[in-house]
Amino acid sequence: GLIEEGTTAIHARHARAGDRVRARVKSMGLRLFPADERFASNTVTAIRIPEGVEVADFRKRARENHGVILAGGQAKLTHTIFRIGHLGHIPDEELDEALDAVEATLETFGSTPRVVGRST
Repeated sequence: GLIEEGTTAIHARHARAGDRVRARVKSMGLRLFPADERFASNTVTAIRIPEGVEVADFRKRARENHGVILAGGQAKLTHTIFRIGHLGHIPDEELDEALDAVEATLETFGSTPRVVGRST
């Protein structure tokens, strides 16, 4: 339980999960929100949707094709970001599965952010 694990260990576990998710998101060429990681949460990562991709369609494809539920943005961020939650005891393998689903879903839109903007 929480008492046995201790708050220091809990905070460290969440920091590792946040770091893992943010690193993978950036490796896909996606942009974090906020861009300044000093303000990033270790319990949920907000990610800017690439230009030309509709957030609702993206989230629906991830859910239907991979069984991964991605949270949407709220208020003025509804059409701008999606979120991956990582609060609690989430094994690295599950985080990786969710991130694999994000990457595979991006590919269904015809290009990945790594390719966008490159000169040919």
